[in-house]
Amino acid sequence: MEPSRKKTHRFIDSKSAAVNNKTNNDSNDIGALLAKYMPLKELGFPASLSLLVKNLLECGWDEFRPDDALPSLKAASNDLHLLLHDPKRFLFDRNLSTLSSTPSNQQHGARGGVEGVMLLDIKQNKFYGREAELSHITDVFCRVSLTGESEALFIEGFSGSGKSKLVQNVFPYVDVAGGYTLQKQFDPISQERPMSVVMAAFDDLCPLICEKLPPTELNAIVVELMAVFGSHLSTLARVLPNVTLLSPQLNAVLPSYNEQTEINLSRVYFILQLFMRVVSSRSHPVMLFLDDLQWADTPSLHMLQYILSDIKGTSCIYFVGSYRVNEVPKDHAIFGFMNDLKSCNVQLNMVRLDGMGIKDVNHIISDALGIFPRICKPLSQLVLRKTKGNPLFVLECLRSLVDRDLLQYSFRERRWVWDTDKVSADDLADNVCELLSIKMLGLPENNQLALKIASCFGNNVSSTIVKTLMTASPKFESFEKELEKAVEDGFMDMDDAGLTYRFAHDKVREAAYGLIKEDERNQFHHNIGMLLYYATQGTNIDGCIFIIADQINHLEMRDPLLRITIAELNHKAASKAMGNSNFAAAYFYSNAAMKLLPPDSWQHQYDLSRGIFMVQGNAAYTEGHMKEATRRFFYDPHASAKHTFPPLYKTIGSALDMILINGKSFKDKIDAYYLKISMLNSCQEGKRAYDLVLEVLEQLGEVIPTTVDPAKSVKKVEKTQEKLRDLTENDLMSMKVMDSPCHLSLMKFYNQVYACRLVELSLEHGVCKYSAIGIMRYAMVLGKVIQDLQEGYRVGKLALKLLERFDSAQDLLPDVYLVYYGYIAVHIEPFQSCADMLKRGFEIGLSTGNTQTALMCGIHYIQKCLASGRNLSDLKKDCDYQMRLTESNSQPLAKMYISRLQESIASLIVKEGPASNSNRSDVARVQEFSISLDYYCVAQSFWFGHYDRCLYYAEKFKAVTDIGQLKSIMVIFYGGLSCFHKKKYKASKKHMQMSKHAIEVMREQGEKSSWNYQNKIFLLEAELLSASDERDKAKVSFNAAITTARSSKFVHEQGLACELAALHYIRCKNYDDASNMFKQAKKCYTEWGSQVKVDQITKQLEKIGSKG
Repeated sequence: MEPSRKKTHRFIDSKSAAVNNKTNNDSNDIGALLAKYMPLKELGFPASLSLLVKNLLECGWDEFRPDDALPSLKAASNDLHLLLHDPKRFLFDRNLSTLSSTPSNQQHGARGGVEGVMLLDIKQNKFYGREAELSHITDVFCRVSLTGESEALFIEGFSGSGKSKLVQNVFPYVDVAGGYTLQKQFDPISQERPMSVVMAAFDDLCPLICEKLPPTELNAIVVELMAVFGSHLSTLARVLPNVTLLSPQLNAVLPSYNEQTEINLSRVYFILQLFMRVVSSRSHPVMLFLDDLQWADTPSLHMLQYILSDIKGTSCIYFVGSYRVNEVPKDHAIFGFMNDLKSCNVQLNMVRLDGMGIKDVNHIISDALGIFPRICKPLSQLVLRKTKGNPLFVLECLRSLVDRDLLQYSFRERRWVWDTDKVSADDLADNVCELLSIKMLGLPENNQLALKIASCFGNNVSSTIVKTLMTASPKFESFEKELEKAVEDGFMDMDDAGLTYRFAHDKVREAAYGLIKEDERNQFHHNIGMLLYYATQGTNIDGCIFIIADQINHLEMRDPLLRITIAELNHKAASKAMGNSNFAAAYFYSNAAMKLLPPDSWQHQYDLSRGIFMVQGNAAYTEGHMKEATRRFFYDPHASAKHTFPPLYKTIGSALDMILINGKSFKDKIDAYYLKISMLNSCQEGKRAYDLVLEVLEQLGEVIPTTVDPAKSVKKVEKTQEKLRDLTENDLMSMKVMDSPCHLSLMKFYNQVYACRLVELSLEHGVCKYSAIGIMRYAMVLGKVIQDLQEGYRVGKLALKLLERFDSAQDLLPDVYLVYYGYIAVHIEPFQSCADMLKRGFEIGLSTGNTQTALMCGIHYIQKCLASGRNLSDLKKDCDYQMRLTESNSQPLAKMYISRLQESIASLIVKEGPASNSNRSDVARVQEFSISLDYYCVAQSFWFGHYDRCLYYAEKFKAVTDIGQLKSIMVIFYGGLSCFHKKKYKASKKHMQMSKHAIEVMREQGEKSSWNYQNKIFLLEAELLSASDERDKAKVSFNAAITTARSSKFVHEQGLACELAALHYIRCKNYDDASNMFKQAKKCYTEWGSQVKVDQITKQLEKIGSKG
């Protein structure tokens, strides 16, 4: 039945009826007029056209004109535009072909319908309002694709405000620009696995690349991936399984199960970072949209921050994240994530979505009803008042009005009609979730049950789970059919592949989940999980093991046998999560498994207990739960090893300690020992780690001296030297491979302490990958203790060659490169080549999870780059990147070094000032760093022209160091030059001796590496000749210094030689040559990137100009 005509929008409404209350003459005239003409709609014209004509005619009724009469020609023009632009919706009447024939009385007009009932014609893909926000998001994408620098944009708003749809409207622009779009949503149901959402998003990128790139570009990507990852392609394939889709060549690098414990979270971060460097670019930017960040966890956001804060310009990512502004407290991880991005100089952009205004709400309703906006505006005002302009709420409100017959389609009027008073008086639900719940409660019981079950799996449920449940119980035989009905009703969607059912909106899922009573939810989840478990047991449990475990873990079980069974299930889930590099999930499932173990599990479920605790320790370590992994609680060390702990963590908190206390044999404990040592080292607990190594070695039968006798140590080195003196590369490569488990264990643990013993074991029992690091460390000892650098260099090259024998030795490369290129080869090979290899060690260290050594390689890389004159701006970027790594990986010592490097480089670029002495009191206890601090003070003072201060720090540095280090050599060089440029140009006898000593040292080093030191020799000699007033000879030496510096590609020292030559010419009053030399110096310093030095030279040129 149609609503009453009172105040309804019909052709003759209440104001038209007012004509009857006027004078009889007027009334008779209008009545006669109406009787004379038939309405156009009754002649077969469309109702909308008839209405438009009628409203035009009503314009001339003056004081009798009704509300629907057109107010202006512009309004008439707007109506005509709609008729022409969208005739199907606004011009033509709807007919029976547009009616629903779905047998559902409850959902007519909303998500289904009954025969003869008209449906709302909602434009699902149309975007209403938000044009300014859309423009802003598009502009940011354009900027990212133009600059090639990653940016982040955050969208905040209430649920249903259109956040997802807003971003999806940008996708076509990204696609046209050659970019890739990735979209994932965090889920409130499975919060222990949010990191898998991020990793799955990057995994989805691989098939997109295959789809979009032509064969030539795709092959170039594959070639670069193979070059960048090398032997670590298997790790990439483990993190991103879809990477093998890029090329058949990559199918051979599938990850092996044995690699499970050799990867940690830092390694995963860097693997993803490297991958994005290769596949993203200005021509192919990646837009990553993650919805519902309010359900993300800190590790997931940290992973994103790590990837986005890569060195500027190396990857091109446009990250967009949305969250519900009313569901994030002030201390939510999102805000820390934003601050971290800001501190990493990633540009942030913000968009806030509030409720829509009347214009946009009216637009939505006009389209849905097919009625002119001016006609439905009164209804829109009522809906706006009830929904506050929330787009989702607006649509659900309309559907609700249809469901309750407050909004009807009149077949007589051929349009939607409503009663304004009744709609205004209607007691609508307070929020969209409540509104949806009311609709769902009107569904048949089977439909409700299907929605309840689906909601327990989050926003999506796979068809595999659906089919499994259908076989699990007769009660669920119609589950798939009911879900299909939910799709018809609009509550759910099915993806294009037909593999996943998805809730139409997360508010729909919330409403469905709300149908389950709160005190029954855990039991409901548990029952579903148990049904799935019994249905899959012994068949395909691996395919849905996480889902099954998630459901079962909602409820604590009492049955002892069932607890053991589910503990085994969680252990399998934890192991699978470790294999997938999802360490947060592995930690969660292993923790769940631990809680299910009985107090006497170490007696009756020994293997299971040991396995669970080992995975727990690995997960804690790899995910970064260092405090959890290494914490100790007070316990009696003399207590029985078989002592049980009713509450598992009451007296001992470390998972590894549980293995070390309860393990039946040393063999069962050895992996726990090694992992614990690694953890202690990562936590800067070197002393505890060293003591534990000694304890293990003693258990392996080794005799370890309690004190170190320097004389005996030298003899030990000399004895080892005798054994290696005649060892050739062929001898080493032909030695047998060590195969004894006992000796391999010894090598593994001796790797932490003694180099000579590693060499002895290798010579006696065969070589393994640890032999290489032992030989390399011994090579460094040869250079420092025996002072035989050439022999150390030869032995070091043997160690590098030995590593090639072992495919599994990649994890040791950073340690080997650090020792060889950081301390040995740097005295013989060019600084540049050593820097390149140290950078390689840095990258390999990050990709293998050896972050501590990686950072030390990075520090040496920057130091060697400074010595070789690499561009300072590029080095600053490297420093900033490494600083972020030290902070995210809690490496305080590395942070001190990099912080000082940052300060030195920044000051050389833009800020002249005295050498800093900051932080000395804080780091005095770290002798090596304190020495390094003096070195930076020497170098910084020298380049700033503070020569007296440079000499002061040089004297101080000399008192505590030996000549064998590169820093020492450079201090002697800077000090030797400073002697000639004191404020009072009088080189004392002491300083003359100091400069001559510098020349002797440079010549000695030049015999080992003329590339690195010949220009320094010439420059010191030139200064000495200039000071001795041997002008012509000085000129020759200055020119030689400039030429050799250029030849060695030391642009900074080329500039220095030009600058000092110019000063020499000024003393000779040869201002033309001085000016020429200063100009050359300025060019060199500009290339180096030192604005400080450029400014100094500019002032010198101005002085010469004033003299000329």
